[in-house]
Amino acid sequence: MPNESNGWIDFRGSDGTHYALPYRDLRSVEMTSEQSIVMWFHDYKVVVRGRNLRPVYLQIISERVTHLEESDVDWAPESESFVDRLTIQKAIDKRQ
Repeated sequence: MPNESNGWIDFRGSDGTHYALPYRDLRSVEMTSEQSIVMWFHDYKVVVRGRNLRPVYLQIISERVTHLEESDVDWAPESESFVDRLTIQKAIDKRQ
């Protein structure tokens, strides 16, 4: 998770897929627990699930995240932020 944004967040799946969305379309960010972040973009909802995500949340709201990568391993040290699942959905508004 580099610390300088180029205006985009590149979401990288464990299967090798990439999907980038611009910060300018980010409408809100919710951290529902240390294990879940929900990002609402203009037309998309992105759900980040993992462990120890508070540092990730703080970097997102500071527009310092250039990419988030879904891990292809089942473990990481307990003290580290760890993303085990990324979900990107087409969503017109928050009611969807």
